[in-house]
Amino acid sequence: CGSRPSPFSRGWGMAAPAIKSVAAAALTNYAVQIGLGRPEPEVYFARSIGRKWQFDLAWQEHMAALEIEGGTRINGRHNRHEGYEEDCQKYNAAALLGWRVLRVTTEMVTDGRAFALLDLLREHLDEESA
Repeated sequence: CGSRPSPFSRGWGMAAPAIKSVAAAALTNYAVQIGLGRPEPEVYFARSIGRKWQFDLAWQEHMAALEIEGGTRINGRHNRHEGYEEDCQKYNAAALLGWRVLRVTTEMVTDGRAFALLDLLREHLDEESA
């Protein structure tokens, strides 16, 4: 699972948004490579309930999304109470609206686990359509 070489590398000295965009680009390229299709970036999904929440990457035709959680080791937004609570609301709403949301950290992109997760998503979607 974690043995897959990653096209994403640590130690580039990038700010968090730049690292996240590199991770999103690497995951997008891999999704295309394995036949999952090109995800749409920054997709709004909850406007029907009056919210402006977005997914980092989404395959709307499959109601599947991928969130790249940054700042997990530096007490970032996702680790502080208010940010964590808002994430709970966002992901619960997504589930109730029928979305499958995969969550990864930038470290999971670096070590390959995020790519293995996309492989599993592809397998799952293939089984559903069979």
